[in-house]
Amino acid sequence: MFQQPHKSLIAKWSNQILLLCYLIFFSPKLAQACPDIDGLVDMNCDGQVVIAAFGDSITYGIQDSRGLGYPGRLAERFPNTLVYNLGVPSENTYSGRTRAAQDIAAIPAPDYFLVLEGVNDYWYSGHSTSATRTNLLKIKAYGSLGGGLGILSRLTDVNRTFQRTWVYDVNEAIKQDSKINYYSLGKGILSSDNIHPDAEGYDEMADLAEAVMIEQGLLHRPSDIDGDGVYDFKEDLIGTNKYAVDSDGDTLTDSEELFTYHSNPLSLDSDADGLSDVYEVRTLGSNPADSRPGSPILQTIEVIKQ
Repeated sequence: MFQQPHKSLIAKWSNQILLLCYLIFFSPKLAQACPDIDGLVDMNCDGQVVIAAFGDSITYGIQDSRGLGYPGRLAERFPNTLVYNLGVPSENTYSGRTRAAQDIAAIPAPDYFLVLEGVNDYWYSGHSTSATRTNLLKIKAYGSLGGGLGILSRLTDVNRTFQRTWVYDVNEAIKQDSKINYYSLGKGILSSDNIHPDAEGYDEMADLAEAVMIEQGLLHRPSDIDGDGVYDFKEDLIGTNKYAVDSDGDTLTDSEELFTYHSNPLSLDSDADGLSDVYEVRTLGSNPADSRPGSPILQTIEVIKQ
């Protein structure tokens, strides 16, 4: 979901959904560590994928007839994620370096922190490509503070003769640090103002960002030594055994308890109702995390726009 308006959570379940979720999450063949969402790795294993796009007016989406920019298009492509457009028109990396820390603190920890900024540094007194690179690396570093991936982008091309050399030089300076090459899209994506993309240009930018996020997520998927479906760092955090598939020995895997039944992987009776978790799941079909009689198992949470 594209984050501008607030969202409300509506939970619902049915026998059909219960069966579907059983097939998806319970089957050993399909089990995976901290389940992916819309094909993206949940890098910090918190049950949601957060994408934060940081930058200037190009990230904001100036000249986009749809008013989305490339971040809004990512929200369309990954509908079960949270996407934050952190673009501020006219900003340079010197200001962005300060703002990044504040913005990251104000949103959920991002799994993917996309950085595209620097074209406005041309107007900054005493600017240099080395200083811009230093600022961009600092901004990017904020994206990994919560276990996510900071992904730096090369600047889009411009159709301004006086500014093209600057853009080229910045891209050369960050070539080894960047993963998304917007410069490769050329001047064909630009609108009539010669600096911002048009709607089709933002489509192409979203294409690149989508492909790189999927690729980088797979390349940097956290380790899962025991293959129980919970990343090692998460097991260290919550106290389960990263060398054992089933930490409490009740035959429900840690992954099942955390992601399917929302029970305690360190307790045989999570809701302390006198019935073991496995008995509630396998025999009664009740919720092992809720002591109320006949409580159903919450399988899905649907995010609805207000």
